[in-house]
Amino acid sequence: MDLKNRLLEIITKNNLNASSFADILNIQRSNLSHILSGRNKPSLDFIEKFISKFPDEDLIWLITGNKSIQSQQKLSNQNKESIILVNDQKKSEKNTNTEPDKNCKIIKIITFYEDKTFDIYQPNS
Repeated sequence: MDLKNRLLEIITKNNLNASSFADILNIQRSNLSHILSGRNKPSLDFIEKFISKFPDEDLIWLITGNKSIQSQQKLSNQNKESIILVNDQKKSEKNTNTEPDKNCKIIKIITFYEDKTFDIYQPNS
């Protein structure tokens, strides 16, 4: 399932339409339309607004399609040090503050930029 479908699932689950969802997030409807059409990726500003308005939704799942290990918690703008993802092979919890197992492979890296955009890097298996 791609980002568009995950967003649409959240919109439907909350009994909203795209216009009301954009209004709740206080973003232009055209910006949401561009995200839903695949023309644009959501900005960090979009993600921050989403977190503040829908704190119970799983942000990791929205961005990556992977369920987070812990319940989604609010991430402060200054403290985005680690994101915990489910590793389907090991189902183990890794944190940036601990040394990884030498046999563990990196499955995904999310980089947040100052201009409020982000990139997702997935090395080839």
